[in-house]
Amino acid sequence: MNTEQENKNHSIKALLCDEPWSNSACCGYVMFAAKSLGYSKEQIRELISALNAAFGNHTVEEVKHNYEHNFGTY
Repeated sequence: MNTEQENKNHSIKALLCDEPWSNSACCGYVMFAAKSLGYSKEQIRELISALNAAFGNHTVEEVKHNYEHNFGTY
């Protein structure tokens, strides 16, 4: 498999949440979503602060299970 195809496969896996991703990428998605909902800069700062606290208090498996339990899977 060539490098370009490997990169595409890695990106698809990350989008499907088959593997952990960086906290910064997660924060970026949350910021885009918050902006699309009309959150102010201060509200986004508070949301990102709470998100960063969650990163330190919960494992990837724990939050994945919580999400799937509350919202189902894709």
